[in-house]
Amino acid sequence: LPCRSDNKTETIDWQTIRVQEIMVDSHKEAGRIPRTIDCELTRDLVDSCVPGDVVTVTGIVKVNSVGGDRK
Repeated sequence: LPCRSDNKTETIDWQTIRVQEIMVDSHKEAGRIPRTIDCELTRDLVDSCVPGDVVTVTGIVKVNSVGGDRK
């Protein structure tokens, strides 16, 4: 467990948001579900958007492996 009272410990604000692609009429396919991606916001970006906002996200993609070894 991290020692929160240690002077080397730094705490930062963070938030996870789920971004969903916008489905424009020319790309809509019957029954297709819009793709989503989860994004981590830190520091001054926390609470910078609310559900329904249109946003542009620029950053680094971090892949979290799910499940066991892939062969």
